[in-house]
Amino acid sequence: MSLITKQDRISVRQFAAVPALVGLPEITRSARFLSTSIELEEGCMVTKLVKYTHRVVYFVNNARKGDPSDVEDIIKDLAIVPFTNFTLDKPCNLAFLESYIHTSLDVYALIAITPSLSTLDSLIQMVKSNNDWRQSQMDKTGHICFRKLDCYVDPEYELVALHPEHFLPNSPLVVYDPVTQGHKLYVVAQDRCLRESTDPNSNPFPPFHHRAKARGRDLHPNVFLVALNAEIKFRRYLKMVRASAPPTPLPDHVLALMHRTIELVDLLYWWPVSTKGSSGSEEQRMDKDEDSPAPSDSWARSRLERHELRPTSIWPEDMDLAARKARGMALMSGHDPVFDSDDAYGMMDEIDTYSNELELTQM
Repeated sequence: MSLITKQDRISVRQFAAVPALVGLPEITRSARFLSTSIELEEGCMVTKLVKYTHRVVYFVNNARKGDPSDVEDIIKDLAIVPFTNFTLDKPCNLAFLESYIHTSLDVYALIAITPSLSTLDSLIQMVKSNNDWRQSQMDKTGHICFRKLDCYVDPEYELVALHPEHFLPNSPLVVYDPVTQGHKLYVVAQDRCLRESTDPNSNPFPPFHHRAKARGRDLHPNVFLVALNAEIKFRRYLKMVRASAPPTPLPDHVLALMHRTIELVDLLYWWPVSTKGSSGSEEQRMDKDEDSPAPSDSWARSRLERHELRPTSIWPEDMDLAARKARGMALMSGHDPVFDSDDAYGMMDEIDTYSNELELTQM
């Protein structure tokens, strides 16, 4: 923003102070440092390069202006972070990316960051097992139990180029190796993957880990939040190519990674419903003696206090899996101009989430 001085000269605001970084001294100015809750020294999550121009990515964000509590409540209700005071600016939701990678990911969806296939396989098995336990408890008691997931240590990630030619139109992706202190270059190969050369048999861009010594275990990027970010991009990409297939499709292993990510997120949004005829079903509970003891007072306590049972949820009781996902996607990333059952339905009570002119049909 331009400013006018007393001498009628055009000027600008004070430039930011430059912090010390990788052995470089700070540049002191009257303006403050640009501060974040994560350290710039950890570098880009993808390229490992350290630059002053990096930008912070929020894996889960609030698409609408104003209070982000709706989005934060969804994350808390999914119980995928190991603490109850989650907010969007917690370090587990943040990472640094090079500015062009940030724009490619966050603005244009040319790329996505998702757990690697081996990590996805482990996460899917973990969540499936927990969902089975929650279903069994629902059938026994009629109560929805709090999700319990083990902390997944040091997950592996992959960079998925959804539109590789647009991501790297005429320049390579430069990656720094902190061990060898050397650099590798990656380009778009003939098979549309990122590789060390255009030869489809050359080495691909490898899976990677997030490295940040200064962060505690629970403060690294949460692998489930990363997956939520990627799933939105994958679902929209697949819908787009179904409507208009590209001349050369992405390789099968890339599509498989996308579908496994979607499978994981479906499991996260899954909600137990008592099986008809089970002891926890509504009809069985209604048949019980009206004089039977009332539920424990823990039924009304906070998540942290009761830890085991959760009586209420932000989800309406009749909201199915697709509708829960649609609500989450709309709050986290906005919505597409045209809706179908993949992106939005069952949302008629959501004010300002969708245009009132749209007619949504619940399937």
